[in-house]
Amino acid sequence: MFSNHWKTAHPARWEVVAFFITFMMMFLPANNLAFANAESDAHNKLGNGFFYAEDYQKALEEYTEAINIDDKIARYFSNRAWTYMHLKNYNAAKADFDIAISLDDKLANAYRGRAELYNAQGNIDAAKKDFYKAGSLYYDAGE
Repeated sequence: MFSNHWKTAHPARWEVVAFFITFMMMFLPANNLAFANAESDAHNKLGNGFFYAEDYQKALEEYTEAINIDDKIARYFSNRAWTYMHLKNYNAAKADFDIAISLDDKLANAYRGRAELYNAQGNIDAAKKDFYKAGSLYYDAGE
């Protein structure tokens, strides 16, 4: 994406870019969200825009709002877990990855995130197990 220098050298332009990304995310189709509530899905997409703009605190707020509206969508928990990872709140990230996996045991992204978390914590056996699971799910899905 853009370097931190670009954001600090051109803060007004960065706000426009962040807004544009957020706006465009509202019109992209959501994968694995066939039964998502439209309002919760909108918050999830806003969270995605903030996440990609590296505004993790705002992303966290949007993902949390999506979960408050509809707490049965695994992708919301996985997205929030990845945000917690960037905010270095590893306990919250682990809890959300676990919930995401309990809601959808085929969500490869949640296994991959939890594997990265385990790896960072030095839990190599658990990391390998989740990396293998994620890899097999990605392979099965043709990704």
